[in-house]
Amino acid sequence: MLKMPPEKILFFALVAVSLAFVAFLHFGNSYENKPLFVFAYGGNLDKATFISRAGGFENAAPARLDGYRLVFQTNKNTEFGVANVVKDAGGSVPGVIYTLNMEQGRALDKSMGVPYFYGKISTKATLPDGTQMDVETYALAGEAFFAPPSRPTVEAAAKGLAQAGYGSVEADSLAKAAAEAGAAKVG
Repeated sequence: MLKMPPEKILFFALVAVSLAFVAFLHFGNSYENKPLFVFAYGGNLDKATFISRAGGFENAAPARLDGYRLVFQTNKNTEFGVANVVKDAGGSVPGVIYTLNMEQGRALDKSMGVPYFYGKISTKATLPDGTQMDVETYALAGEAFFAPPSRPTVEAAAKGLAQAGYGSVEADSLAKAAAEAGAAKVG
């Protein structure tokens, strides 16, 4: 058995710790590389709209947000409402889970007006096979008021529902939410 002098043991220990530190600095915090899962609904269902807000996405999968319902509201003194989710034990909101990198997540937050217009909530979304995923989604910040959506807002949401493979049941729930907010019949 080889015996090593204590100073060599100390030297190798310091080298190992230094290499670990350099590796940590080089590879960075794994949080920065962790994908973000964002549940999108309303106008963000439309892929072109979403890309314009986030700068892209890695993946998209249809999902639903149980325990919420879709409404059109505003928290500002504006003419038109935007899509919002509110808690409703019997409700379900059709949507898409987008997988984003951190840069795309920051861009989306900025375009959504976080934290002043929309805020972020952590919740679970359900995939078509019943699997639940931890996701973040957006809900209006502060006190919200019902307001009818603009036609382009509803059209982007309807287009996104079709892109995600949803049918007439989901389209009807969109029209119902728009009508409840005081909008004319969506066509």
